[in-house]
Amino acid sequence: MTPLVYGPVMSSIAALSEKPSSTLACVPRNDPRMMVGCGPPALGLAGPGGLTGEVLARAVVEGSGWERLVAGWLASYDSPHTRAAYARDLAGLASWSTSVGVQLLELGVAELAAWKAVQVDAGVGAATIARRLAAVSAFFRFLRSEGVTERNPVEFVRRPRVGRQPGSPALSGVQAGRLLDVAEATGPRDMVLVCLLLLNGLRVSEACGADVEGLVDTHGHHTLRIVRKGGLVVRVPLAPRTWAAVTALLVERGRPTVGALLVDGTGERLDRHDAARALRRLCRRASVLVISPHGLRHTFVTTARAAGIDLRDVQHAAGHADPRTTMAYDHTADDLDRHPTYVLATHLRTRL
Repeated sequence: MTPLVYGPVMSSIAALSEKPSSTLACVPRNDPRMMVGCGPPALGLAGPGGLTGEVLARAVVEGSGWERLVAGWLASYDSPHTRAAYARDLAGLASWSTSVGVQLLELGVAELAAWKAVQVDAGVGAATIARRLAAVSAFFRFLRSEGVTERNPVEFVRRPRVGRQPGSPALSGVQAGRLLDVAEATGPRDMVLVCLLLLNGLRVSEACGADVEGLVDTHGHHTLRIVRKGGLVVRVPLAPRTWAAVTALLVERGRPTVGALLVDGTGERLDRHDAARALRRLCRRASVLVISPHGLRHTFVTTARAAGIDLRDVQHAAGHADPRTTMAYDHTADDLDRHPTYVLATHLRTRL
């Protein structure tokens, strides 16, 4: 089989994306963005909606060579967001490997360690680098299972240590309350969006993907069915303030019984970009730190932990598989006022 190089893999993903491959190779190879896989060659790929199961299945059945392999690999993941992210990661490595004159299947531990080092020097976050290495490692494992290669050099590349404090900022409790008030005054759609992100800690994809028919009363609770990462379907309870906003939204929209819960001005489902723009607008109106939807997720974890909610309960509510991820979202973890030394000193002093 022909060794995998930049052109074939980019063309394969471009074909799956239904985008011309020329749009994916419009940056000069010596451009710094090409070196870390962050520029148009990666970002020009289809979004989550482009890599559907139908598209991938057709490519596996009708495609040949690398298109079939790339499609088969991406199809092994249930989440469209995971497919899109891993496609970008693979395309980024393909572009870098070509820029240094090495075909992808010929990459060794040394080259992949150099790829990691280039990203570190470019200021790419440790979590992003770790995800990219995980994606590429998964692709090499898939190729090995298909008999294309006998090795996975990524297994021997040291993964960066992901720090406990991610880069996304969080609002203070006062700022969060102000944002809720402004969203409520703006309209029920914006209020529902903010409530789902801030009071439930949902990912923006989970909030935008929620449907009206997912609203169900369960054991005395108003709940909403959402789809987590990996395709896991769960029900989350809605606080009274959130439910009031949902009720007002449904009344405003003529009480629909099916379809997207959050829609834009044309009636189409709200996407993550629409949500981010709406949130930025609300933050400016509330005169608070302008943050992303993911920043509200950080705010949810931070505020919940500051309120004394057990880590395991916050982890479950956030949908984190690992409690260390939840701890990383807690921006109060380094609050010296909470250090055990003060409690211990007081405790021992009262025993004298």
